[in-house]
Amino acid sequence: MDSLEFLIYTLKKIGMMILLILFATLVVLDIAPSLATFFVESSPIYKYLTSVAGASFTGWLVMLIFLARLFYDDGKRHTAYEIWNSANITIVFILMLVVYFVPTVFKDSLHAEGKGKAFYELFYAPVAWLEVLFGMKLTSAAAVGLGIMLVILFAVYVIAYKLYVRKHKSLQKKG
Repeated sequence: MDSLEFLIYTLKKIGMMILLILFATLVVLDIAPSLATFFVESSPIYKYLTSVAGASFTGWLVMLIFLARLFYDDGKRHTAYEIWNSANITIVFILMLVVYFVPTVFKDSLHAEGKGKAFYELFYAPVAWLEVLFGMKLTSAAAVGLGIMLVILFAVYVIAYKLYVRKHKSLQKKG
């Protein structure tokens, strides 16, 4: 993968992550509480889906599932076209983490009110479960929440590579 292709690939993955964060926020704020209405208010599922931690974890999990599918497919495709490179994907993951983490650093210095506060509540809704359950600050929750996700995604990417190479013996490198 040359430099321009890698830049475009990186920007696509960061854009996809941002879109999935917005979708996960929709899950947290609208879809999970809507699904809860199908259950009796005293049921554990209703309580889970209407709690901040439960809805947030559900959004985080939805985001993880979509990204895992995406990076599994990328792992297979990169192996098939012989452009698989763990260093490149690590750089992509680090940049994804930076894009998600850096705004949390400035939250307290901006004195976010109104639209700024809404940005932080919406954009970081998928990691609110870490704040609620473990008492983390937003910076820690964003880093740990996305960090766990990226470690899992890296494992999925490597597993896709290994499975594809095992299936297609001609791709195995000699020596």
